[in-house]
Amino acid sequence: MIEEKILLEIEKIKIYLINKKEIGEFSSNGLGSYSYDEELINFISLITDNDNYKDIYVSNMKKTFQQDVLFGLSFEECITYFHWLWTAERINPGTIKKQIEKGRFEIVINLLKDYLSDMVWKNNSKIFSGVMGFIVGDAMGVPTEFAMREKLFANPVTEMIGYG
Repeated sequence: MIEEKILLEIEKIKIYLINKKEIGEFSSNGLGSYSYDEELINFISLITDNDNYKDIYVSNMKKTFQQDVLFGLSFEECITYFHWLWTAERINPGTIKKQIEKGRFEIVINLLKDYLSDMVWKNNSKIFSGVMGFIVGDAMGVPTEFAMREKLFANPVTEMIGYG
């Protein structure tokens, strides 16, 4: 499941950001550009190139992403943020570096982590609920499995009894 993979990568990128002294290296070749470590590029690519998320885009978010108030972003807006980062970096080299230095990148990855954790939990919760339903249904059915209907009408099962 891609959500679990991204959650793992979020933890790795947070450690990377803590340990990294300098983000990006400026190159003055041509118009100038920044080169970033593979870890950072792979993390952003994991989100933007993924089939589940590559078509998610919320329009008119540029101003929002350039402000410090990112705490209320929706899941779709978090994904859009990473698409915007790629585009903005191509137009204005150093955008990723600035977003990291201003703490915006970390805010968005923390929000994304919360949303993805929720998705994973809900998915696992459905599986757990299904298994528990099967177990309880099976246990409740054992005492009545081979009983005649007349016997069950005369002595209905209202609680767990032996063998169930």
